[in-house]
Amino acid sequence: DTPSFTAGRFGGQAIAKQFQNAFGEISKDLGGQSEVFFGMANKIPGLTGSVSFYRLRDSSGTQILSVQFNSDGSVSVFAGGNSAVSAGGIITTGGAWHYVECHYIPKDAAGKGGVAEVRVDEIVVASIDGASFTTTTGADDDIQTFEFYDGGTNSGAYLYDDFYILNGSGSENNTYLGDVRITVLYPKANGNINTMDPSDGVSPNYEMVDETILDGDTTYVESSVIGTSEAYVNQTFSDIALTPGIIYGVQVCNAGKKTGSGPIAWKNEAVIATIRYSDDVVHNAASGEYFVKSYIRDTDPSDDAAWTEAKVAAVGSALSIVNPV
Repeated sequence: DTPSFTAGRFGGQAIAKQFQNAFGEISKDLGGQSEVFFGMANKIPGLTGSVSFYRLRDSSGTQILSVQFNSDGSVSVFAGGNSAVSAGGIITTGGAWHYVECHYIPKDAAGKGGVAEVRVDEIVVASIDGASFTTTTGADDDIQTFEFYDGGTNSGAYLYDDFYILNGSGSENNTYLGDVRITVLYPKANGNINTMDPSDGVSPNYEMVDETILDGDTTYVESSVIGTSEAYVNQTFSDIALTPGIIYGVQVCNAGKKTGSGPIAWKNEAVIATIRYSDDVVHNAASGEYFVKSYIRDTDPSDDAAWTEAKVAAVGSALSIVNPV
């Protein structure tokens, strides 16, 4: 069964993944990392066996890490040719949400590295140190793919929410974040430039792109002109009655699809005080299904300082159609 969406733990949307005993249906290309932290909220309907929930693979497709939940509520981690298991009762089923995090460093051909650690609700429950790794990846930058996995002997939908993944480098967000909440701030008004056409021909452009779940060709904005741009004023935290704590990052997301002949591409941008900040990545759209691309910033691009509630309130989202590379 393909993944779907359902109510999340804070009223938004969570991924609902039916048991299928298959891997890679939801995955992320990490591009070759030497260290990874990831975290996610889980809600489990039941555990009648052992279920692998997360896996990491190297560039050859070989599994290098697996995190498994077991029928007694214990958590197992497999990496480096070894394994560790927690006490029972860590993961409870039914209506409970648990926040699961993992830290992984491969052991390279020179014998360096080697960490595999799992935290549940911010407490370390199972770990393997480098001395216990009996296998290596042969390289220290070969963490290639993250996968949601649902192998085992269970039925019902497993829920996933509030996901993050980090590579451990840089000066910001390079370790466990703890139990975090990912919140979407939707467009609520047109911004300072809106030169694409609304799909119904009459509505304000932002109303064509403010749905909580992507609705495909039902509502959208479009253009075939190079240099066309859209900018939107987004909701603030006060609009959704939320008072944030630490704000780890802001991400602009846009979805696109090519409907005509010839190439079409765009850049994602954040708009602050009419200045547009882009990561300068060109996203080439293809015919067929919509695909989502994002631009994430750990700090405010206008001053490289930490995000605050007021700073987030000043951010608008934008995209520009550009010449494809």
